[in-house]
Amino acid sequence: MSSSQVSNPAAMPVPASSGRAKPDRRTPLREVRQTDSYLVRKGPLGPLVVSYGEFGIICCEPGADTDGFEEAYAKRFGRQVVPASSMPVDLSEALDLALRTGRLGELAVDLRSVTPFQAEVLRFVATIPPGEVRSYAQVAAAVGRPAAVRAVGTAVAVNPVPVLIPCHRVVRSDGSIGNYRYGPEMKQALLRSETPR
Repeated sequence: MSSSQVSNPAAMPVPASSGRAKPDRRTPLREVRQTDSYLVRKGPLGPLVVSYGEFGIICCEPGADTDGFEEAYAKRFGRQVVPASSMPVDLSEALDLALRTGRLGELAVDLRSVTPFQAEVLRFVATIPPGEVRSYAQVAAAVGRPAAVRAVGTAVAVNPVPVLIPCHRVVRSDGSIGNYRYGPEMKQALLRSETPR
């Protein structure tokens, strides 16, 4: 997996023809005016609401209930999102492969909504293979910040693309499941679904 696939593309230029502001570290994401799209796709435990834009997949939420999604999305990401009937073929194929294999592979993920440290944590978490787990402390050590265990927990908690970047594979040092935005039952179910039988 290349580092460009899961990165904080805040410094990536927007194509000149788009007429939009260039997103960089000086331009807060909420000031970049654009509209994203979303649709519902099948995930490992059921439907997922998946949003995407020009830099790739932006958000992934378990469930098929889109009521309130657009408003919550605007609050979190600072821009509009509208329903779509399909997504670009290359992105769709990469998404299907990632969902089928439990590995990000070549799927482009837009992490502009998180800090550079959080993006670094999420890039590492994306490398944890299906069927394996790492502790928050192991992740902190892997990104060169062994004392930042709590900050790693925060990074995992704000993951905008859970399931795709498998924050459910990060557990407590004692092996207990730990927290999960969608509840410990879902975290356990995701881990069970990846365990070879």
